Amino acid sequence: MDPAELQQVGGSRHLVAMPWRGRGHINPMMNLCKRLVLRDPNLIVTFVVTEEWLGFIGSDLKPDRIRFSTLPNLIPSELVRANNFNGFVDAVHTLLEEPFERLLDGLNSPPPTVIISDTYVVWAVRVGEQRNIPVVSFWTMSATILSLFLHSDLLISHDHALFEPSEAKEEEIVDYIPGLSLTKLRDLPPLFNSNILQVFKKSKLCFNELPTAKWLDGQAKSSVLYISQGSFLSVSEAQMEEIVAGVRESGVPFLWVARGGESKMKEALEGSSGFVTHCGFNSTLEGMYSGVPMLAFPLHWDQILNGKMIVEEWRVGMKIERRKKTELLIDREEIKEVVKRLMDRESEEGKEMRRRACDVSEICRGAVAEKGSSDANIDAFIRDINNTT
Repeated sequence: MDPAELQQVGGSRHLVAMPWRGRGHINPMMNLCKRLVLRDPNLIVTFVVTEEWLGFIGSDLKPDRIRFSTLPNLIPSELVRANNFNGFVDAVHTLLEEPFERLLDGLNSPPPTVIISDTYVVWAVRVGEQRNIPVVSFWTMSATILSLFLHSDLLISHDHALFEPSEAKEEEIVDYIPGLSLTKLRDLPPLFNSNILQVFKKSKLCFNELPTAKWLDGQAKSSVLYISQGSFLSVSEAQMEEIVAGVRESGVPFLWVARGGESKMKEALEGSSGFVTHCGFNSTLEGMYSGVPMLAFPLHWDQILNGKMIVEEWRVGMKIERRKKTELLIDREEIKEVVKRLMDRESEEGKEMRRRACDVSEICRGAVAEKGSSDANIDAFIRDINNTT
């Protein structure tokens, strides 16, 4: 729908969506916008992406009342941002605000009613306030991670934020964050230090997509292990080789979602296909909704606590234990054994995991069903938008 058509829509409310750059942020924002326009026939959405991201998702199906507007490519490419993730974050925080302001000021058909912005886009609130446009903050990670951020003052007061790493300190228990079960300090994401930078420097894009449909049709039901390492973040080359070897030696058929292009990985996987999750929240939700047991291999930030919830609280998966102070986090023998345990559908452990995974799936499906909690929140949000006009 072009601006001329939008101008002819009487009484329309105009929502401007400003996601953070990244699939785990853009996908949830787009899905939310789709649900909003389907529930409110008078709502139109301008979905703001960079020119690069328009190339990635511009041809995706969406309702006519969602249109794309672009910002110039002033930040590092999505394809290489892992090389310097801190630099990527700084660029988003410092280089996109001014072009977003110019774009916003040019939207007059009709003028913006509300901005919905990813919580990570911290300057969006300031931009909205300057123009008297309400801003809604959209959080795309788990509620537990949000609580951790909101109660960071408690971490500081307990000397659990800025501390010198030591084995004794890392074993201390955090039991005072609302919504967070008893957790060792070493299992919390590093909110206040720069150690995570080393993980990003070692990460690689090393996947290739493989044709799978025919192969999947030939496998026994619930027998295939699905492996996903997220949109761009992986592990060191040495660790990746161990994962590949361990999964192959387990004898379990697997499907590996691959992005980027590294011939070595393609050659290593030739003749196979295959599941393991890095515990990004999008992947975690998908696993919960599908009702499948998960093998948790968290790498950083919210993934660490998501993995804890999968294994210890929901009890729908197993965890690959990371080694400390070594580039090699886990070797192929350990990977092989835990994969075989996870995919054993006849063991009591396997049966119980699958039963609980089905229970979690039913809860998730109820939340997004008609009149579920997700619908209720959508309706409340639409009411709030209506009250601003």
